[in-house]
Amino acid sequence: MNRKNKFKHKLSKKGGDTETDTQFFWTFFVVPAIIIFLALSIYVISLLLTSKVTIIEGVKDSAYESRVLGSPNCFTYQDEISGRTYNGYIDLKKFNDERFRECFSTKETGQRGIILLLNYENDEIELTTDNIKSKISSTQKTTKLLPVHVVEKNGTIAQGLISIIYWY
Repeated sequence: MNRKNKFKHKLSKKGGDTETDTQFFWTFFVVPAIIIFLALSIYVISLLLTSKVTIIEGVKDSAYESRVLGSPNCFTYQDEISGRTYNGYIDLKKFNDERFRECFSTKETGQRGIILLLNYENDEIELTTDNIKSKISSTQKTTKLLPVHVVEKNGTIAQGLISIIYWY
């Protein structure tokens, strides 16, 4: 009778019990690895689901500046024949309170107050948002000075400076 047939389980090459080696491997390597992977997955998913989008300081101001200097729907000069928009050129025909309120609606709560001051040659034009009276007492304000070309009503072009004052 052969002694190898008496054992129901096999021995490993090193003489150890393969069944015990397998249990050890699963208990101390595979199960903890799965638990760590699941914990990290849950953590990453919770971060992705709960993260908030924050607006970087200056991005909103930059959007306002782009609207003032580059939008034909606001103040930017647009050639009537070709339809070309000239960024940095302010059309005096468009630079009025009505157009300003259309471009910078302040109906939302918490919206900042804005004052636009256009200085060219010997003239100065001031436009303000509707909510500026409630914001003017605030100590937080930012002023941007931007050089512009002013297209006057008779078609002549003058050098100017526009001040955008933001009240928070």
